[in-house]
Amino acid sequence: MSAPNEMFAVQDGTRILSEKPLIALSYPQSVAAQKSSLARQVEALPSSARQDFLSRPNIYGAGQELADKYFGIFRTIGLPCGDDEDEASYFPHASRINHACDNNGQKSWNTKIQRHTAHALRDIEAGEEITVYYIALQNNRQARQEALQLKFGFTARRLIGRGGAQALLSRPHQILSYVDEQVRLYNEGGANDSGLARACFDAAQVCVANGDLARASFFSQRAADEAALCLGEDGDMVDVYRRMAVDPSKQGIAKMTRAWKTAISNVPEGLSDQEFDNWLWRRPEPNSRQPLQAGSFALHQPADLRNRTYFPSFSSLPRDNDINNLLDPGMRRRHWCFLGKIVGDAAIVPTRLILLVKDVDGNPVELFFYTDERGAEVDPALGSTAVGSAVALLYAEWHDFAFSPPGIRHEHPRRFKASYPPFFLFLVFPMSLEKLLSSSDLVQQFSWAKDGRSRTCHGCGQLKQSLKTCGKCGLMWYCNSKCQQRGWDERGHKEDCKLLRDRDLKEMFKLRWDEFDDFVEFPLAEVSSATAIA
Repeated sequence: MSAPNEMFAVQDGTRILSEKPLIALSYPQSVAAQKSSLARQVEALPSSARQDFLSRPNIYGAGQELADKYFGIFRTIGLPCGDDEDEASYFPHASRINHACDNNGQKSWNTKIQRHTAHALRDIEAGEEITVYYIALQNNRQARQEALQLKFGFTARRLIGRGGAQALLSRPHQILSYVDEQVRLYNEGGANDSGLARACFDAAQVCVANGDLARASFFSQRAADEAALCLGEDGDMVDVYRRMAVDPSKQGIAKMTRAWKTAISNVPEGLSDQEFDNWLWRRPEPNSRQPLQAGSFALHQPADLRNRTYFPSFSSLPRDNDINNLLDPGMRRRHWCFLGKIVGDAAIVPTRLILLVKDVDGNPVELFFYTDERGAEVDPALGSTAVGSAVALLYAEWHDFAFSPPGIRHEHPRRFKASYPPFFLFLVFPMSLEKLLSSSDLVQQFSWAKDGRSRTCHGCGQLKQSLKTCGKCGLMWYCNSKCQQRGWDERGHKEDCKLLRDRDLKEMFKLRWDEFDDFVEFPLAEVSSATAIA
């Protein structure tokens, strides 16, 4: 097989690479076991292949031992494979294909033939370099550059996902409009991309869940065509998309509601391209998203982070594979959030990050990152300083893993908040779980008017109506500047105030967890503060 830089001119949709792995690591294994397995495989290679492997980049440093060097190189250039991409492998040719934001190729693991493949996304001229897109989630330029530097140690010289299965029922117009915008941006980018196929399939799922078989069939056919172009006709999802196009009603989520009921044949005729697109995407439909429900603490009690109804332990989380969770209105009557603390270093596996945390009951739980970045967005921040830090995960669910104890499978980046420095989807939450809960206790005692009129002064402890709030955190109340100084010096508010200024923490207190109109995500919407002491 020719190396990527020796390939000839090809047409779009052509398979330009089909390669078996030369080295493979699988999970679950400890880091020590991974290093040992990798060392055996590298040293068993023919001399020329071993020297080629050793010549590859290593952004993790050489280390003291040869096994560390092997592991660093593998982590730098290894590619995901396996049925659930929970394995990683070294492909000599595929690993030489460079990244470009305007890539002309698409890489993927083909489970049917057990090979890593690459396909041309557009016509590629003779002598033109083959490039692929390294970052799973397409972001703005700054986010792309940060992610590339973070994961691969370089920046590029030279598009979007929200919601989940529950959102298909609670806010279908909004989700479909997100996908509409996503497809528009993909099309503006020029070249095809496997993400376009996935976006069309997402649109099909929104439609079929709400009984719209006509649009679901059309979107599924478009997804199949795009996937075949990027992955080949034997690509993993092509058959799935084509079967759904033939009869969307056979899908497990079909017709959960009949809000958009259509027959598969109910496709309008005689429309212009623009008119058809407007019909297909249900434009212009009003955005269904409502403002975050929160109000003045004078009117309702702030959320108690110790309330297990809304902040459950791991054992009380809903099961993510239970279809009744989607159909039962009771599961959509409230918000909930899993709180925990990091108790050990994150496990390092070839394809994703795993955090070991303890829940509010003190029970250990593994948190698996199935985000588009596979946890790489937080990996550099994890270390000894993160142990003991609090984590918050909105709408967390119990997941039964095939080869691991039950844990949490985290897929939505903006539903996760960690107490270490932020990256483009992460914010600062600088406190331990214990401090988080004690802060909640303070807010319960001093931040709201229990009778609708009077609050307790944090400085002197008297119940009064004419109090003013701290001008910095907006959560503690005082009779006057003297009481505020007392609270600052004698009652610990100097330190607590810094923690209580965290916007997401404040909005967690203000959110009405028992009133569900729509899903929320981090960063939570800001609510205006009350009159403050200057």
